[in-house]
Amino acid sequence: MHRQIVAAVLAAFFVAAPAWALNKCTDATGRISYQAEPCPPSHKSADVKIWGEGKPYAQPAPPKKPVEHIEPDRNLQGPPQASKLIALYGRWIDVDTLARSTARIALAGPVGKMQDLTREVQETKVAPCAEDAKKALLALVSSSTEAMIAFMRKEELKTAVYDVADRDDQIAAFERAVRMMWCTK
Repeated sequence: MHRQIVAAVLAAFFVAAPAWALNKCTDATGRISYQAEPCPPSHKSADVKIWGEGKPYAQPAPPKKPVEHIEPDRNLQGPPQASKLIALYGRWIDVDTLARSTARIALAGPVGKMQDLTREVQETKVAPCAEDAKKALLALVSSSTEAMIAFMRKEELKTAVYDVADRDDQIAAFERAVRMMWCTK
């Protein structure tokens, strides 16, 4: 009967004053009391958490939109010293698009073209002001080739890392390097 009274009082207390602080006080004999004011110094004190206390309901945040991937700029322009690299970049866009739309079993041809393109970028002579752009293009072309080879080997984790993290960064790095080229001649 005593517990039912305490439970009824507590329930009434929670309903009547949901924003109040509630302290659980235990005296030296183990007797427990609940009160809004702080416990006397001779009592053991514990805070009681009241669900929803002082907090209005907040709608959950809407799910974040998936990050859009960067699409290569087919109309990229730069100084004349970048023309060879921009042409190679255009070819990479074409072969990468083809490879991404080809079934795994038929990727040998597109991947072979990607490997040829990687060697061509390596061998391309550029002006000193275009060296950063060449390095960025080489990183992009070789990484995409390695990702396609990993895909052919069914190493999906390597492919996913490239697709999710590296590809966008490398495209942006090359395009930024071309746009930032400062060539005097």
